[in-house]
Amino acid sequence: MIPYASGVVPRRGNRFSRTFGRLILRLLGWRLVGELPQIKKMLAIAAPHSSNMDAVIGFASVLAMGLNISWMGKDSLFVGPLKWIARWGGGIAVNRSGDARGQVQSAIAEFKSRDAFWCALAPEGTRREMPRWKTGFYRIAQGAEVPLLLCHFDYPSKTVCIGPLFDLSDDMDADLLRLQAHYAPYVGKNGKRARVVSSTPDTAAAMTAEQAAYQAQIAAEQRTFAQNLNVHDLPEIFHYWSHNQIRPKLEQFGFSHPDAFFIHYLARAYRAAGSETRRFVSIGAGNCDTEVRIAQALKAQGMEQFTLECLELNPAMLARGRALALEQGVAAQMRFTEADFNRWQPSAHYDGVIANQSLHHVLDLEALFAAVKGALKAPHGRLITSDMIGRNGHMRWPEALAVVNAFWAELPQAYRYNVQLARHEKTYLDSDCSVEGFEGIRAQDILPLLLKTFDFELFIGFGNVIDAFVGRSFGHHFRALSEWDRSFVDRVHARDEELIQSGAIKPVHMLAVVGVGLTEAVQCLPGLAPEFCVRTP
Repeated sequence: MIPYASGVVPRRGNRFSRTFGRLILRLLGWRLVGELPQIKKMLAIAAPHSSNMDAVIGFASVLAMGLNISWMGKDSLFVGPLKWIARWGGGIAVNRSGDARGQVQSAIAEFKSRDAFWCALAPEGTRREMPRWKTGFYRIAQGAEVPLLLCHFDYPSKTVCIGPLFDLSDDMDADLLRLQAHYAPYVGKNGKRARVVSSTPDTAAAMTAEQAAYQAQIAAEQRTFAQNLNVHDLPEIFHYWSHNQIRPKLEQFGFSHPDAFFIHYLARAYRAAGSETRRFVSIGAGNCDTEVRIAQALKAQGMEQFTLECLELNPAMLARGRALALEQGVAAQMRFTEADFNRWQPSAHYDGVIANQSLHHVLDLEALFAAVKGALKAPHGRLITSDMIGRNGHMRWPEALAVVNAFWAELPQAYRYNVQLARHEKTYLDSDCSVEGFEGIRAQDILPLLLKTFDFELFIGFGNVIDAFVGRSFGHHFRALSEWDRSFVDRVHARDEELIQSGAIKPVHMLAVVGVGLTEAVQCLPGLAPEFCVRTP
């Protein structure tokens, strides 16, 4: 859904101009997504700037939104007939051969002289490949004391995205690295990508090896999920296994699937919070589809006095979340925050914190758990999580790998093709999924650190060997209507259960609810207390 200027956002145009803008975008095959923040002043930056078509698409987007925004462009655009069009469209001519410092000061003065002022510019300043962005935009925002609104053109998906807001810190170098991570997934015309920071040896040397590796992992993580429309899409055999084997376990505790689990405990926190507006946050919300369903379910139960903040590093996924929330009628309850959860500093206290398959992407678990602990409202605040707690990188511990290999020998050759990595595996290859991004980066530390930091109210541990056969890599070969396939999966599950109960192997899946200062006995499956389920390296 196209965002429209409303509230304190500067507006211009009418129904005709908005329709005209939408028509141009439709004819060009582009879509416009995002959210216009309710603030009077801000500086919008758009990247990557790779073609004159950026101006056409940007102008059509402004018309479609009914937005009154000024923009800074090279003075060569302000000559002849173009001058009047550019001026009418909010253009401010910039003489690139002039004093850059004077241009920055003029822009700052413009912001400070107005009660409401939105302005946009392209930090690259040119369509040519540049070693790094010019930093005038940063000095303008810093001097005018306004936030940045991050906008991007993505030519492969033909998407213009508006937002999120970006607040400057006191460390320009760190901010530029954050901007580089934000814009890394997006591609301009002819394959151009934004280069916020220089890739020259001097700049690389100024960055520690640890910082460089971390930024590379962030970029890999964003590339992985930028075009992933359904991160929870699983094979039909997984659903056969979970419905027949896992659902009965969950129903002992009052819910039958993960969505119901989150809804159950957030509703409890909602009721315990009294009459004030309840605040919930989801850490690593991805496309926010689970969060939207939760918000819908809470509203359906008559619980409407809440906000659910979606915290996510990947802006493409947040943009999908905003669009989905509007489409499903829960935009009033939803908030969207682009942030790295490894460095998250909560600005509020929460009645409930959700972590849905996100903790195994966290590098600094200690800092995150400390932040969550300090942000939970006492005594009812809870961290509610569904996650992976097996070996780092989702590898198998030796005792579990031996069992996987024994069952692997029974598989038909056609079932041994890894659809995710596009390779045939005659023998099972135990791959480390954390090599490029953050997948499973510290999975084995999650449960021990939860035990160290919080008190458990609920713990449900399950599954191990079965993952190799019902997961995304090989599970698509199995058919839920095939007698042999069902029998095989049932036998693997039975062996899993036997070994987990004996302690020979440990569960790699977990549903857990934790808080601070809890004294009641932990609810768990018989014999599977959280302490028992820790696998010591």
